[in-house]
Amino acid sequence: MPVMRRLLSVLLLPAALASTSVPAAVVESFYRVEIPQTEEQSRDEIIREGAEVMLRRLAGDQLDPNAAPFARALSDPRSLMRRIANTDRGTVAMEFEPALLRDVLANAGSAMLGRNRPGVLVWAVDAQSLGDELVSQGSRWADILRRAAEHRAVPVSFPLGDIEDRGRVSEADIRQADDDVLAAASERYGPEGVLAIGARSTEDEAQLNWTLWLNQQEYSGEVKAADPETAADELMKAVAGQIFEQYAVPAASDSELTRWTVVVNEVDTLAEFAAIQRMIQQLGARSAPQLLAVDGDQVTFQLAFPQDEAQLERMLALEHRMRRTEPPEPEPVIQPLTTAAPAGPIADEPATAGETDAPDSQAAPADAGSPVQETADTDPVPSAEPSEPQAAVPEPDPNTLYYRWR
Repeated sequence: MPVMRRLLSVLLLPAALASTSVPAAVVESFYRVEIPQTEEQSRDEIIREGAEVMLRRLAGDQLDPNAAPFARALSDPRSLMRRIANTDRGTVAMEFEPALLRDVLANAGSAMLGRNRPGVLVWAVDAQSLGDELVSQGSRWADILRRAAEHRAVPVSFPLGDIEDRGRVSEADIRQADDDVLAAASERYGPEGVLAIGARSTEDEAQLNWTLWLNQQEYSGEVKAADPETAADELMKAVAGQIFEQYAVPAASDSELTRWTVVVNEVDTLAEFAAIQRMIQQLGARSAPQLLAVDGDQVTFQLAFPQDEAQLERMLALEHRMRRTEPPEPEPVIQPLTTAAPAGPIADEPATAGETDAPDSQAAPADAGSPVQETADTDPVPSAEPSEPQAAVPEPDPNTLYYRWR
């Protein structure tokens, strides 16, 4: 069966221009966690649970809460928070301080994934008495899945479910996770990932069968739980885990970091500049990026990143408004003129056979005080000719990436 991503790579170019495209995958509520307040849990237990959810968003579901840096942070979770408040939905809302969280992960030597994440388009069907029905925006299952995705920091969207969608995709295609059909139908939305879900629920159990296509990988699984909310949360934990596996920035020492320069052209407004700066700051790198220059509509940043160009490009591609471009043609550097070294003195040729020096008696006596006279047939020393100027073309910096803002 063809892999979903190969088809998407062909289809996404026109989709990027469509008004229905998935928005840039930045989780705006990333540092906010809400936990339902129950009689079984004390407030301190709820706050600790919220802190663990937040740490798992950043460090992945493999986080060990008993590891020393995490254990210290969870022993005093309030120290990581900006504010704590009750909501009218019966939950406790907690907002965390990003810099303090990054310090915890740095001390733990943990990989990290920030707010920039791949957008996932969800095609889902729900089994009803008359057969499967498409889960559309605003439906009960869509609300449950969206809340679970927000809780696990998975940016999801749902298809419009209009005539065009229904003409391309059937409920059976979604239930069977037909990657060819779903790839074609996802063309107009332009997501990084596609998630197919088949839901069944009774009074006693909820079951979700799912398949995720993300880049060149395919994942699938089945979740069963006592209620739809728990099943949706388990599903989104699994999806978040696969996203983390592909996009997380590993821990690295200073010697393992590489300096990268990112140049973005056609930045025309302050809002565009702020969006680029915010996106680069959320790449997950340990140190904050530096703004090197602003020249007209061009901005230049430098950052330390522990992985190769392919991974950095994948992270930058999460901002759909940035397009990779070729490096500009380097201007030749004219080397200064140089003068060729003059030829050395011409040596006298040795006498050929048959030629003899004149006898001493016939030689004119030399006057030690008189100057040496040049003979008329002496060859002049050739004059030095200036060499042609050389134009040297500098090599492009391999650690500089060029983009434009569309």
